[in-house]
Parts: sequence; C-alpha cells; structure tokens
Amino acid sequence: MIGQQRRTGAIAPFVHHRLCIKWKSTAAKASPSPKPSKKYTTTILLPKTSYPQRIRDGSARMEADQHVRLTSRMDELYAWQRDAHRSKPEFILHDGPPYANGNVHVGHAVNKILKDITNRYKILKGYRVDYRPGWDCHGLPIELKALEKLGVQQDTTDKIRKAARSIVDECSVRQRNSFASWGVCANWKNDVYFTADKKYEAKQIELFWRLYDADLIYRELKPVYWSPSSQTSLAEAELEYNEKHESTAAFVAVPIVKKSDYLKVMSMIAGVDMNMEWLAVIWTTTPWTLPANQAIAFNPELSYAMVIANFLGEECAFLLAEQLIEKFQQETGLTVRKGPVFSGNDLATMTYQQPVDPTIECPFVPSGHVVLGKGSGLVHIAPVHGHDDYLVGKKHKLDLSTCLVDVNGKFTEDAGDILAGKNALTDGNAIVLDFLNTNGSLLKQETIVHSYPYDWRTKKPVILRASEQWFIDVEKIRPKALETLQKVEFLPPNGRQIMMNQLESRPYWCISRQRSWGVPIPVFYTVDGRPLINEQSASHISALIGQNGSDVWWEETDEMLLPGHIRKTMQAEEGHPVRRGTDIMDIWLEAGTSWAAALGEEKVADLYLEGHDQYSAWFQTSLITSVALRNIAPFKKVFVHGFALDENGRKMSKSLGNVVEPTSITDQHGVDILRWWVAQYGTGSTNITIGHKIIESVKENLLKIRNTIRFVLGNLSDYQADSRKFPIDEPLLLVDQYMLLLVKEFVQKVDSLYTKMEYNKVAMEISSFVNSETSSFYLTSIKDRMYCEPQDSLQRRSAQFVLSELLNAVSLSAGPIVPHMVEESFQHANPSSEMFSFFQKQWREPEVTTWQKNLKENFGALLEIRDEVNKACASQNMLQLELNLRVENAQLSGFLEDLGRSEHAAVGCSQLVDLFGVSQLKLQKARPDARDENQKVAQSSSEVSLNSKKIPYSFWLQRCDDGQCERCRKYNVKTNGRDICERCLDVIGNDWSK
Repeated sequence: MIGQQRRTGAIAPFVHHRLCIKWKSTAAKASPSPKPSKKYTTTILLPKTSYPQRIRDGSARMEADQHVRLTSRMDELYAWQRDAHRSKPEFILHDGPPYANGNVHVGHAVNKILKDITNRYKILKGYRVDYRPGWDCHGLPIELKALEKLGVQQDTTDKIRKAARSIVDECSVRQRNSFASWGVCANWKNDVYFTADKKYEAKQIELFWRLYDADLIYRELKPVYWSPSSQTSLAEAELEYNEKHESTAAFVAVPIVKKSDYLKVMSMIAGVDMNMEWLAVIWTTTPWTLPANQAIAFNPELSYAMVIANFLGEECAFLLAEQLIEKFQQETGLTVRKGPVFSGNDLATMTYQQPVDPTIECPFVPSGHVVLGKGSGLVHIAPVHGHDDYLVGKKHKLDLSTCLVDVNGKFTEDAGDILAGKNALTDGNAIVLDFLNTNGSLLKQETIVHSYPYDWRTKKPVILRASEQWFIDVEKIRPKALETLQKVEFLPPNGRQIMMNQLESRPYWCISRQRSWGVPIPVFYTVDGRPLINEQSASHISALIGQNGSDVWWEETDEMLLPGHIRKTMQAEEGHPVRRGTDIMDIWLEAGTSWAAALGEEKVADLYLEGHDQYSAWFQTSLITSVALRNIAPFKKVFVHGFALDENGRKMSKSLGNVVEPTSITDQHGVDILRWWVAQYGTGSTNITIGHKIIESVKENLLKIRNTIRFVLGNLSDYQADSRKFPIDEPLLLVDQYMLLLVKEFVQKVDSLYTKMEYNKVAMEISSFVNSETSSFYLTSIKDRMYCEPQDSLQRRSAQFVLSELLNAVSLSAGPIVPHMVEESFQHANPSSEMFSFFQKQWREPEVTTWQKNLKENFGALLEIRDEVNKACASQNMLQLELNLRVENAQLSGFLEDLGRSEHAAVGCSQLVDLFGVSQLKLQKARPDARDENQKVAQSSSEVSLNSKKIPYSFWLQRCDDGQCERCRKYNVKTNGRDICERCLDVIGNDWSK
C-alpha cells in the first residue's frame, strides 16, 4: 500500500534536475545522461516561495519564533476568540495551579502544552474557550525558599511572609513569560489567578465557614503525618514514598498478666505447665512507638495457639495466630511445639504487661483490621501513632491525648529520663530496642527495606503523631463523591478506578498546617482552648482579607479582627482573653477550591488536565470540596499524563546530570520542537522520555513536514482560490480526485483523534500522511504537470486546487501542535489576508461531491501494483524505463486506460505514467513482450485484490529507446536532432526547438 512505497521523505529543494529522481543501480545501465541543459529553464514553472526550507538552530531560530509570535499577534488570540465566539458553545479547561517557587521544567512544558493543544483545537472547532492560568502561591515549598533567602531556619512571621511573597512575584513572572513563549494561548496580562490574591483568599475564608457550618469541618486530637524536619502536619498528597527506606523490625514478647478462664482450662487439658511464663508475641517496624502502647489487638475471626519453646534457657508459652506458627519459627529461629488452639474471642478478657513500663497493665481488644501476613496476628496498638490504632483506641476508650513525641520528632520529658530529648526515629528507637533486649522481651530484630513516607520537600522521613488539628470529615462526603465519579469521563479510562480506590481508602483530611505562609484558619480560642467562629466572624474576617490581604491576620489587633459586637454573638465571656489561631490552611484545600475561588461556583469545568500524581491531590481535593458545597463534581472529564524521564527511563536529577531544561530545546531548536515532543510522547498516563536522540528524531519529523508545506506553497504561488469548490467547469483529474478523498479522510481521522485527545496518534497520523500519501504518492506524481504543463491548464489548476485543500488540511491538523510553523506558512500563503492569525479560521474538511465510481478501490489495486513494480526495479533510474502492463480485469483495465489518456498526442504524458515514475507506459492486451532481450530490466506476474477478488496482472520493464527531453527530463524524444519531446514542444511553441 501507500505506506510501503519506495519513495519516502520530504520533497526535495526546488531544483529542476531533481525532477528526475535518480536511483543507485548495480545492474548494467544505459550511457549516462549528459549534464542537464539550462536551455529551457525559463519555460519551467518551478515553485516560488519565500517560506524558508529550514531555519538555523540557535539565535536565528529564537528570532524566527519571536517574529512569528509578534506578526501573528499570538498574545491577542485568546481575547479575540472570547469576543468573536461569544455566541458559540463554551469550553472550560480549568488550570491546576503550579507552584510559583522556581523556574519552569519539562513537566511544566508537558502540562501547559497539552492544555494549549486542546484549547487551540477547540478554537478551530468554533468553541469559546475559557482558560485562566493560575499559580499556587502558599505552602511549605515557598516558605522553605523564603527561609533560605533569609538565611535562617526560622524567623518572625511577617519577615517570612514578605520574603515568600517576593519569591511568588519573581517566580510567577518568569514562569508566565516562559508559558507565553511556548505559544500557550491565554490572556497572560489580565486574566490569570493567584491563590494569594486578596479576593481568592477572602473566598477561602467564606468556604471554610460554609464547610464548618455544614458540620463537615471539626477539630480533634488525631494522629496525622507529621514532618519533624518541617515541624508541620502533612497531607497524603504532600508525601513521597522512599522504596529503599531502612527500618528495624522486631518480634517482641510481652508477659500476659490476666489469662482467660477458657485458655487456662484448654492449657491444663493439653498438659501445659501453668507455672511457665506466658507471653504474647507482637511484631513492629516502629519500636519507638512501644512507649505509647496501650493495647494489643486480635481478630475475633482468627484461630490462635499457644506454642512452647525454650527462650533464654527457660521454657515459655508464646501466644500467636495458629496459621503463622511456621513463619514464626523461621523468623525467630525458635523450635516450638504446638499447644492448645482457641478462637480470637477467647482473648477478650485478657491483659498484658506494657512493653516498656511493667507497672502498666493493658488490655487485649478485638479489631477487624488485624490480618494474617507479616508478624504474629497480634497487633501493638499506639493510638497516638497510627490511623487504625486511633480508631481502635477511640472505640475502646483508650487514652488519646498523651503523645510522648514533640513537634521536632523528639521524646518529651513524659517519656522518662532515658528517652527525653532523643530523636524518636534514630537514638530513641535504638534505646527502646536496647531496653527490650536487656529485659528479655526482644525475640528477634532485623533491618528491613520497605516503602516509607517522606516529606516531599525536605526529603526526610515523617512520623505519625497525634496533635490538635482541623479536619474535613471525608466519611460524610465519600459516598456522594464516589457516586459523582461514575458520571466523569477519564482518560485513560482506568483513571476512574484509580481515583475511586484512593478516595475509598482516604481516612480523613487534615487541613491545618503549623506554618506562616498561607491563609489563616479564621478561628479564635478561649483560654481553655474552645474554638470561636460563627457566620458573623467569618464574614468580617473575609471582608478584611478581601480589602487588605491575609497579612491582616498577623498585623491587625484582636479588636480589629474580632470586634466586641461580634464577640458577643459567640457566647465568649466579656473580659476573658481570647487568642487568634496560628494555623494556616492546607494548600490542597486552597487549590482544591479553585473551582469556586477562580473559576466561579456557577461553572463546571469541561476538563481537568494534570499529571497522574494529582489523583490523590488536586483531582481529589477538588472533588471533595465541590461535592461537599454544591453536590456535584467540579469536572466533566479528567485527562491524566505521565512524568518526564530521561531517554533511559530514569528520573531526572542534578546529581545524575540528566536534567533536560525546556530552554535547552526552545533556544536551540525552536518552540515547535518542544511542542511536537509533548504531543508525540506526552499523551497517556505512562511516563514520558526525553533526550538528545528523541529531540533529533522530532526535528527530522518536523523538517519533513516543513519541506512539504514549502513545496505546496511554492506550487501555489500563481494560484488564487477564493472558493472551496474547483473553479473550473471540468472534473478534477482522477489522481486529484483520489488525493482529495484521502485529504478528506485524513481530516476526519485527525478530527476524531483530537476529540479523543489522542495527540500522540495525531502526530503519527500527520507524519504518516505527509510522508506517504502526500510526498511519496501525490506530490511525486504531479511534479511533471506542475512544472511542465501550461500555467492555466486543467492539469495544473486541478492539482493546485487539491494542493490548496491539502495545505489547509495539514495546517488545521498540525496547527494546535506546532502553531509557529503553521502561522508562518499562513503568513506566506496569505500576505494580504485580513485575518491576523490562522486560528481565526474554522475547522473544515474538503468538499468531495463527485468522483469516479470505484475510485478508492481502483486506486488501492493500482498502488499495490505500483509497489511491486518499484520493488522489481529498486536499483534503477525509473525515468529511463518503459513499463508494459497487463491486467486481466475489465474494471481495472478501464480505470487504467482513463488514467493513461493524455492531453497531448505525445507518449509519456499521462497521470498513469507519472504515477509509476517512468517515461513511457503501455497497457497490453496480451502478455507483455520486450522488443529486445538486452533492454529488459525486470518482469513479474502476480495478483492484486479488488472487490474481494484476486485479479491476475503481469508487467515487463525495459529501457526506453527514445532520447531524453532536456525540458521535462523524460525519455520520449523520437525525432533525431531534437532535444525536446512533443509534449514540451506543444507547450512552449515551435520556435524553441530550433
């Protein structure tokens, strides 16, 4: 088929001698042709265009991109379409705000360019695009940079906030300029949003109150992810999991104090010595939490057993799950014999001695979260250091208020003199293990490598630690949120299940942070810690922040923030002091309410488009808040892309020296190279590779497209098309009819791919169509008539009409991906156009009203034959050959005869000749036969498919006897002493032949 043809690649530069494509030959050749004469050069209609074949890399490329941006007024396009498409359907792409804390990287490029491809396609389709870029301005990443800028680890709140705001201003300007330079269509000057804007912050206060008033926000002492390195709580989305983290795991035996009556009876029956020590076995990877142990959990549905083993020279009875006895032996090296077996329920009345403090007696408690796996089937419960532990503790009324680890991750004085001040994860952990070993409780310890949560910014391990925090009650919102996800379209489709799984497993959402740079939680507290907030106080604080920004929370007086008349509505006793809270809101709550604060509560976005890390972050927090406040999802469709890796699939890092900066691509090779790479590699949730070889491949693809556009522009230099219909009252030539049909199908396919957001397939389809159907098939077959036929002839005008439609189709298809190239070609093609941008056009496909019956089927069969002919003479100069062809089918024969008819009496001037690239072609009724065996080049017989039938055909290739025409370069000059063929003589007149 077309894609398998021999001639591939872009059209050659506009030089006449390239009209005859020469092929290397290992067979005997005719005498070499004389050097092409320039005698007839002025009679040939060579392409003419100022559109350059290529632009040098480096400064010339940068200047060219900047010139296109200015002349096509890219910065005006967004505002134009908002006005011109006012009556058209709206398409809302809501921008997930990136952090304003550094320079752009290739991840930004992937995200912003994918969004821009989407928006530009929608503009061409006639939509009124609503796209408002934003920046996430608060939070730990920026605050840490502010402290670094100040040169300290901590400082006053006002200094930190001032430094942070300066960083936001500087970084957002740099990022904004980069995004605009990539051709991202937006109103960069007047229509962007910042989460640090006064109005945005004021809206945050309002939304906080509405969630609180709906009983969806509460304050409680709960274990949360805590970063000792940042001294703040963290949300799940703020964690990174280190797969190579090392922890010390330990099997610990704790003395059983109170045994159940049933256990005693069963043990006596089994002959167990009742005087030996009875020990419960627990397993933990966090020995530092054992000082906070308050219970051992068992599963009532499991079977448990007593096993007897010699430990430290004495026989002891160990309690553990029956199914884990063998693993226990393997892990500890103890040789055991099995004793009585009983159900988990039989442990309900038992107690044990606390692992670190033998003066404390703790209970066994039932819990369904205990499973068989690593360990003993008995789980150590420290309610202040684990989510499940907390729920167990709350259910069984354990102490939930005492936490022995402070904000720095160090043990408090309440932990005892030995542990006080020690880092829980390091020195404290070692001290606990040493204590257990000394008192004979440590059965086995080992270092394990496993996945462990780290602070996403400091890259240091976090802990689970109970502290007073503000939470959103996800449990109340979850059912409706899961229901709404069923109506959301996900790309890729498995994204819905990924997000549902993460939402289902989310325990609760901690929304308070103990930092300085952010929006305050608008709550005052009484001396005894009771929170004070109501509608009047929230409204008052929102209004103050809307006028002055969130700095007022730290700068103004208590009386200004909480006037007496409002305080009276809170049942706060007059004269009793109150204090304002120091917590700020989680940045994911800020970003997650952008659908209200930036987009507008009355709107639902058609699309959210972000990386796959946002399943548990912005996608989820946006969903939770939108469902909580208006009972609907904030998006109709979610598109998820992967992360950028180097070409070896490794994560980019400065230490590996494999970081690819966007400027290294755009400044050297041009913006469209970056954009094509994003389209070709960035679609889908898989990660995206980038490197030198990949960029060189992208450059090659774009150069072929550019040269094809240049060839088409050059051949349209004398063509004025004011209508989409062929301006001549005669039918298009058959080859042109077929190509127009291919163009129509191409536009339809690309349109479908754009609709499905399969931009990688769009890029592949464009490359394939340009290289195969366009360059190898069509442009090669029309060169002769474009160059050598009369300027206003049907042959040329028919082809030019198709070339005009072809240029429009390729520009429409490639425009959203490579707008600079398309805008540049549009300016060259339409220098006097009233439109300032190609994107003021609308998407359309060619009008194909009539064409020859069975056109597509006939061409399909013909091109199969052409492939076989090309294979048979792959090493030959095709123009030196004559093709004799016989087809044993009336339909196909008639079609070939139509293609073989010439407007001239001369041989070798037909669409069929030009399709095969030979100088002469004869359709034979009988088996082709060479006049001279020495002239034979190749012959073959085969079958071709047509209408589900196999049609026999045969061909014979031989060298032409005629001389070469110095004008068209074909071997069809029959008159001795003449250097030009009959066709060319007919075109230019007899005077030239003298």
